[in-house]
Amino acid sequence: MKNRVAVSQSLVGVLLLIFGLLLYPCSLAQAGDVTGSWQFDGNLDASVGLPGTFDGAAGTTAGEFGTCSSFGVPLVGGADEQVYYYSFATGSPGDAIRF
Repeated sequence: MKNRVAVSQSLVGVLLLIFGLLLYPCSLAQAGDVTGSWQFDGNLDASVGLPGTFDGAAGTTAGEFGTCSSFGVPLVGGADEQVYYYSFATGSPGDAIRF
């Protein structure tokens, strides 16, 4: 009877190990490091990662930097954050901000 319990405990240990190894990549993706952070304080400079770039008219007359309240858009998490506001009315197809 002891051997049967030892075998089942080993089996449970192996199954838990396999289950843990299968979930390991998922846990890394959920708790991964921050790879980019932009403040939008007049430019696309990054405090973490690479700066963004404008393509097309996105960085000219089609958009501008400001705060949520300056554009009349909802606050971000209750805070009046710096944002980039892009107007589809003055923009054109192909405009983009790349990060």
